[in-house]
Amino acid sequence: MKETDYHILRHLRQNARQNLTDISRRTHIPVSTLFDRVKQLERNVIRKYASILDFKKLGFTVRATLLIQCRASQREELKKYLLFNEHVNTLIRVNNGYDYFAECIFKDMDTHQEFIDHLAPFHMTLKEYFVLEDLKRETFLSDELNLALVMR
Repeated sequence: MKETDYHILRHLRQNARQNLTDISRRTHIPVSTLFDRVKQLERNVIRKYASILDFKKLGFTVRATLLIQCRASQREELKKYLLFNEHVNTLIRVNNGYDYFAECIFKDMDTHQEFIDHLAPFHMTLKEYFVLEDLKRETFLSDELNLALVMR
């Protein structure tokens, strides 16, 4: 990737809704070049544009992260269950004794407990942590410090 691409990504990471004209003014890259580079990045690097939500303001008061270890024979079935469960916001395959890391969102503790109860048939080891506050989220490559790190 070119240095220009990293500068474009930084601006998109800060605010993906800003228009190319605004990015052009800030980066001094012509709009036509920006358009072409963004299209290229969308084919190769950008997976999707998404909004970071305040779940509490939407009425979802419980957020939990789960580290899950299950039997090898049940791994695929559990993966499918978690992939298609409405409460699972993020699902990541991990290592070091665990199989999955899941970030889950719930309206309340009763809904959370129902979800946990539905996991029981998978005979798994579960470590659960409740999210109290987001301190930093989705900031990599969004500022000059990260950009300098990548450019080294």
